[in-house]
Formats: sequence, C-alpha cells, structure tokens
Amino acid sequence: MKKNTEFIIQLDKTKGNIVEISKKGSVQAAKKIYDSILDGEKSAAQVAEMFKFVEETSKQLKDLVDDNGTNSFVDLVRDEIIRNADDKKSFSTKNGTKFELFESAGKYDFSTCGDPVWNRLNAEAEKIDIKKKERESFLKSLKKMTKIENIIDPDTSELFENVELYPPIKNSTSTYKQTMING
Repeated sequence: MKKNTEFIIQLDKTKGNIVEISKKGSVQAAKKIYDSILDGEKSAAQVAEMFKFVEETSKQLKDLVDDNGTNSFVDLVRDEIIRNADDKKSFSTKNGTKFELFESAGKYDFSTCGDPVWNRLNAEAEKIDIKKKERESFLKSLKKMTKIENIIDPDTSELFENVELYPPIKNSTSTYKQTMING
C-alpha cells in the first residue's frame, strides 16, 4: 500500500491569476488554511506537518554547496542581492520582499584582550553563576514551604532567622513539538 505524501493547498488567486506573495498575502493564506481546518477540510496536524517539511527543506537548502565547495545557496542569494541592489546592500522584489546583506551573530570575544580586570570579573561571574545554579537546584528540590531557623550566607556571613522558603513557581507555555523522523 502506497503512503499518500501529497498535500496540496490551493490558495485564492488574485490580480492576474497570481497568488500575492506578500505579508498581506501570507495573512490571507494563513486565514484560508485555518478556516479549512475549522471546516474539517484539512487536518491541523497534516498542515503543521506540511509546514515542518517546508521549514526543514529551507534549512537543508541553506546548507547546500556545489561539488567544488563553493556557491552555497546563501552565497548565491547574496550574489543576487549585490547584482540587483543599487546600493550593493539591499533590494526588494516585485512581490515586496526586501533582501538585505546581513552579518549575523556578531559577538565580542573579550578573553583575547589581555585585560586583567576583565579576566578577574569574568572569573568571579563564572563562580557566582555556579553558586547561583547550586542554590537554584536546592530551591527546586523543595516540595512545600519549609521553615528554617537560621540561614547563614556563606559569602557575607549574614545571619537570617526564621526564614520561610517556598518552592519556585514553574511557568510554561502549552504548545507542540514537531520532529521529522522518516528519512
């Protein structure tokens, strides 16, 4: 028995029989898809699966490189931006999508500066982070309010008397997770 992997969503056509590829068009498409789920024409999980496939395909496309190890998909898009941009930095398509050259994840590495003050502060911050995580683990282990007669802060020697400790409040957002498992 052949598994049906075909999933088609027909979007309304607009000007000149073409789907409008724009923010407005995406809002309209999302509404149409959502309404088709509410009307029982489509399965919510099947629609989510289809978009997960598109997301995964997009990720894979960004990783592709030709046989010579050059011409990655990202490089090809960047080249196209440069070719089509008046300012060699950005251009907009006729559909209204703006493409811009962009350097992501800019991050400073201060460890290479040789600054003894920064090095000391960084080491102190790391020690404090470890102590904080240890204390958070202790607080997570509390199952109910616990009254402690004396708590001494090991760093300041400050004494706290008759302290009521409560377990931390855990917040979460209900959502779903998708993982493509076949192939």
